[in-house]
Amino acid sequence: MMFYAKFESQGREKSSMYFNWEEYMVDTFSPDTKPVTFIQFNVIGKDYQSRKNHVRNIAVDWSNHADVGDLYISDLCHISDWFYRNGKRYGLLEEFRENGLC
Repeated sequence: MMFYAKFESQGREKSSMYFNWEEYMVDTFSPDTKPVTFIQFNVIGKDYQSRKNHVRNIAVDWSNHADVGDLYISDLCHISDWFYRNGKRYGLLEEFRENGLC
């Protein structure tokens, strides 16, 4: 499990990668916290084409909404690896490379 979340808390925006729900809950427990962006890096769909489209939609969401300023290099490596593995699996590798995702 891996997901990206960006949220506003106490007038500040924060973005982070999470690898379990406990870390996310610790960061967002305050009622003042407002979600801004949430991208879950998992593949869903009943057939090959729907899974491929879902991976492509995640890439579009990541490109349009991610703020990598708060992320560690290791987080970016995890994300790049995810796009590489799934791009190769679903025939999107060239498209992802052209867009700088892996």
